[in-house]
Amino acid sequence: SLGKHREAERQFVVFRAEQRLFAANGVALDSDAALFEADHGDPRRALPLARAGLRGRPFLDSHDALAWALHKNGRDREALTEADRALALGTRNALFTYHRAMILKSLGDKAAARTGLRTALATNPHFSPLHAPLARAALKELDQRGDGAGGPVGA
Repeated sequence: SLGKHREAERQFVVFRAEQRLFAANGVALDSDAALFEADHGDPRRALPLARAGLRGRPFLDSHDALAWALHKNGRDREALTEADRALALGTRNALFTYHRAMILKSLGDKAAARTGLRTALATNPHFSPLHAPLARAALKELDQRGDGAGGPVGA
């Protein structure tokens, strides 16, 4: 929301209304709906949306959305499997890499999380107005804990 909470809330209402219209008219909801629910709505709603999205569109972004929905539901082992699938072809996608890094952080693999966060920020330091600042904060937290070598963070 970039601090524009009222405007963001209005857009969330519009997005949800759009999703209801799509569903009522037989349009399959995609990974964007799952990511929205995981980040701004109800993570429990994100999971069935992500699973349906993967069934309908077995693409990399669908694996990433399922990984993030699983993570937001506390199912990090399963999430890591899906995150690995999203990146299996060597895709350089900062958001996918960030998601995987945060899953690794939750699993306690701080070195791999740090590497992933650095990679995400190096790939695109502005990959998401929501997640890029969170990536920097997570990396700073890991570096301050002394869980390994520090280093510059993408600007």
